[in-house]
Amino acid sequence: MAKSKKLKDPVTLFCAIESKMHGKLRRLAYKEKRSLADVVREALSTFLKVTSLHGGKTAKKREMEDSRRGGPRIDLIPDNEPNPG
Repeated sequence: MAKSKKLKDPVTLFCAIESKMHGKLRRLAYKEKRSLADVVREALSTFLKVTSLHGGKTAKKREMEDSRRGGPRIDLIPDNEPNPG
């Protein structure tokens, strides 16, 4: 059994997600022998890191802005990704 991690300031978060998403998260947690809560925390942490790299904008919002502008802004493309243009 994995060692339990104590959170410093825990907050309980309730949200509804799609059934398929829940199934994928459960399978991932089972495969990696981790708790579902740990997998969700990691997913949220990754999402927050990625959006903070792009000025707090989600990929969907950036995509909508790019389509209005005619393509992605070069300064929003990380250095380690190839230029899509």
